[in-house]
Amino acid sequence: MAELWILEIIVLLFLFLAVSRPLIKRLWPLDGLVWLPLLSLGITLGLYPAYGFRPETLPLVFFEILLVFFHLPAMGATLMLRPSDAYRDRSSFFTVMALFLCAAAGFLSLAFAPKTPAAPPGEAQTLAVRDEGRGRDYFLRIYRPAEQSGALPLLFVIPPEAGSVSSVDWVCAGLRDRGFTVITYSRRAFDFPALGTDGRRYFCSPAQVYRLWTAFRNGFRYQTANDRGRALEAARMEDIEFLLPHVVLNRGDGALPLVMAGYGAGGAALVQMSDSPPGQIPWNGQVRGIAAVEPGLWRLYRAGAVAAGGRTGIGGWFAGLRPQKISGLAPVPRPDLPALYLVSSRVRAERPGKDPYGALRETLRNSPQPAALAYLDGAGPLDYTDHPLVNPVYPALFPGEGGGGLKGRELIDATVAIIGNFSALLADAPLRGGEPIPGLYVETRSWNLPDLQDILIW
Repeated sequence: MAELWILEIIVLLFLFLAVSRPLIKRLWPLDGLVWLPLLSLGITLGLYPAYGFRPETLPLVFFEILLVFFHLPAMGATLMLRPSDAYRDRSSFFTVMALFLCAAAGFLSLAFAPKTPAAPPGEAQTLAVRDEGRGRDYFLRIYRPAEQSGALPLLFVIPPEAGSVSSVDWVCAGLRDRGFTVITYSRRAFDFPALGTDGRRYFCSPAQVYRLWTAFRNGFRYQTANDRGRALEAARMEDIEFLLPHVVLNRGDGALPLVMAGYGAGGAALVQMSDSPPGQIPWNGQVRGIAAVEPGLWRLYRAGAVAAGGRTGIGGWFAGLRPQKISGLAPVPRPDLPALYLVSSRVRAERPGKDPYGALRETLRNSPQPAALAYLDGAGPLDYTDHPLVNPVYPALFPGEGGGGLKGRELIDATVAIIGNFSALLADAPLRGGEPIPGLYVETRSWNLPDLQDILIW
């Protein structure tokens, strides 16, 4: 994305001219320089609708806002056609510190800018679907391979709530390139963002973003955040129930077997739904298995009971204000389908009371069907999406346990290989040969399928 780098370098040049004016005499007569921070802010904010949300530019945006506020008096003077020499009163220390902050913000923007296009090569079809009963707008995104193989299953991918289909575009395209037909979707006003038929991004409300963040960070610790996570999982269940008939209609020629993969709340929804009585499962025997990527399983966490007299008096009133902590687990689901759980390498560090994977471990231990828990060494909770390639700042902010590990495109290729090989294994389709994926760890329960080593290759 060379054009993104060019725009960011132009922004940094504008900021340098505005900040360094007191140090360069040739810039003193140029009163119009006071407007450069505002112009830079406009360019930076303009990157979001053009290139999507760019988290690495947030420090730059904050710095630009501060500069605009600082230059307001001088900007007002230029509008009144009055000269302003307030910049000469700035101390050298202030100017040097401002230049340092500008350089730091610029370094973050350039260092974590994507090195590849945001969208993978190849086309994907987008269809609009309306749920009239609930008043919801969905956008199905379909990836069809150039040559469809009847042996490989169709993959229905429930995307992450944060990032939605834009954060699994490369993963879905990689599965398509391996011969799979892949269908995913986004929901307007729920996903952040939903991707429309014309490529337009529909962003959700700040309140929804806050709910996504608190559930992700504290859903396994506090009841309030956990309730938000449960609501996300329930919403994904409704999505699956409504969209599954549309997915079946778009299976292409022949009745392709179906495998479902879900991220976050979508993965948890698949685990919960596969434990329902046979008559209540919407797919009714059409699905060969499920893959759940970083499923929170918030529904399994329970807060501690409050003693009967614990809410009396002033002390009880203050106790009621404190966030109610999670203290245990409800009975775990027993999925009646083969399941693959793909999670962060943080899973190997068990932390009593602070473990986001406690419910998942119990689900694995109690699985009556073939189940496998897999993770890549050093992989963080967002590394099985497109973020390592298109938003490198996220892996830096949310790292995994252990050192080294795969980076960038390697993480996406590994994710595609693991999900693809598992899905092919369930459909008895031929598997591609290759080398073992480095740093991949697997734990199994009730495994009676073909050798698991077959899915551990690129």
